[in-house]
Amino acid sequence: FIHYSSCFYRFIKNSNRGISFQLRDDGEIKDITFNNIDIESHMFDPKPFWGKGEAISISAVRRTKESKIGTISNISFNNINAKSEKGIFLYSNSDNIFDLSFENININDIIPIEDFLDLPIVEVKDYLYNMILNGITLDERQTNIDGAFYVKCNCDIIAIYEKKEDNKYKPIIIFK
Repeated sequence: FIHYSSCFYRFIKNSNRGISFQLRDDGEIKDITFNNIDIESHMFDPKPFWGKGEAISISAVRRTKESKIGTISNISFNNINAKSEKGIFLYSNSDNIFDLSFENININDIIPIEDFLDLPIVEVKDYLYNMILNGITLDERQTNIDGAFYVKCNCDIIAIYEKKEDNKYKPIIIFK
């Protein structure tokens, strides 16, 4: 069990990412606690490989199609104050990130989500709002975009959808 606290380092400054885990192969990242940390992260290089200014970034993606992928679990973040361009980024192409806890997290200066990924925006009618938050499948009546796109309703980005093989649009991320 690893406990990372302000008694060691209180500040993470001038970094492309504040705290980051990137699992690409088999193995485990688990039982880690971060307490009482101040973070300042910025996107210094336009190439996102080094980070886009996230305060916290956790990803678990296979290095190759043949790679086995491990798990990231039981990670706690407590009393984190951040000045960050992108907030918190979590990404996995399977169900291998779980048991994360975030308590008393304060993030300022976040760039709006639509500036984070370069995706087209599809505005939908107000009556679809609750249905989208519940994961409704969209079709060609709402859009004809190939690939992923933001769904905007009532001036807010509420989801990211993607066109699937059956030519239906299904949510990949829903912001609730």
